[in-house]
Amino acid sequence: MARLKRLKVENYKSLRDVDLKLRPLNILIGKNGSGKSNLMGLMRLLANAVRDPKGLSDTINYEGGFRAIIWRGGQDKNESITIQLEFDQITSVPNTDKLYYEIQIAPQAKNNAYYISKEELSRDPYEGHSNRYIFLGAYDGQLKILNLGKGQDQNEAELEDYSDQALMIGQLRTSRYRVINEIREAIGDWVSFRGFGEDALQNIYAAQSLTMDAQRPLRLKTDGSNLIAVLSALKENGDYADAYEQLTEALSAAFGDFKALQLPSRSYGNAELEWRFQNNWQFPAGLLSDGTLRFLGLAVLLNLPDPPALIALDEPEIGLHPEMLPLLAEMLKATSRRSTVFVATHSPELLSAEAIESGDVVTVEKEAYETRLERPQAERLRLWLERYTLGNLWMMGKLG
Repeated sequence: MARLKRLKVENYKSLRDVDLKLRPLNILIGKNGSGKSNLMGLMRLLANAVRDPKGLSDTINYEGGFRAIIWRGGQDKNESITIQLEFDQITSVPNTDKLYYEIQIAPQAKNNAYYISKEELSRDPYEGHSNRYIFLGAYDGQLKILNLGKGQDQNEAELEDYSDQALMIGQLRTSRYRVINEIREAIGDWVSFRGFGEDALQNIYAAQSLTMDAQRPLRLKTDGSNLIAVLSALKENGDYADAYEQLTEALSAAFGDFKALQLPSRSYGNAELEWRFQNNWQFPAGLLSDGTLRFLGLAVLLNLPDPPALIALDEPEIGLHPEMLPLLAEMLKATSRRSTVFVATHSPELLSAEAIESGDVVTVEKEAYETRLERPQAERLRLWLERYTLGNLWMMGKLG
């Protein structure tokens, strides 16, 4: 599946002019209000926008309309929000190393509304050409689509048949457009978690249905409402034996008295979660600590057999004892070999974990209402890291 390698953003909230080359693991550090959550929110906005044609408008309206998401310096200048994504690991188009996806969201004159003034999916020029090769182009009322299913002919159509407040890759859903489908599926697979909040914990306490969606791969819902179904699939399906073993090993490392997870059946195809200790005592989920259940949720997410294309975790350290954070860091690093991972954190202990490298870190700072992202220079930190951890250096003011 296509994997995000670079992100450029203009005029989205405090992301006035951001250009970030991504590593498999990207750990965002910075003060409250520096813009970390804006970056994580952008991932959520894009995922919502491609999953459902109404997802973009619903998310923008929930935020308070277009004026609430445009950079405050551009509110009175009729500026647009521009988002540019660069992907690699392309499977739908032979001999294509990279794909570029660009969106421009422009203000409408009235009603705090918006429209999509440009949407383009392209690749680098073929040999002998100077311009990028366009698979999809939607420009102020005109739509062009390269139909790979019919020998690479170019279709043109008026945009009147489509909504200009929804992404075209979310509206064009036919098997003919393989490259469009690949990018839609990749972005639609992005997930954003902020631990498990109170609502999610309540869902985990209760009996849950064991019925999983027919589709694969396994996905954990952010509200925890299908945690037991995912655990059951991992435990009972032999194809997932390795993933389940990794999960139980992580739980054993975090909790020395852990022995096994039990899923006793209840009526109507439901089951509950029980925690079995080394002395064979069994406790229902409702008697476990919030931190234990939050770690369980993170461990399930990060040990899925085929993880989401992108995982964004906002403060995963919430509710966890500092001694558990090196183990969390190891899971983050392992998952990043198969998925692009973003983590926003305030934890020096997580940053100090042995698994975390200086190149994984992105400092986030705000100047004059603009967020600045920067990776520390490894050479500048080399001598410091002989004596201190990354977490120490952060507290000492040597990062950012």
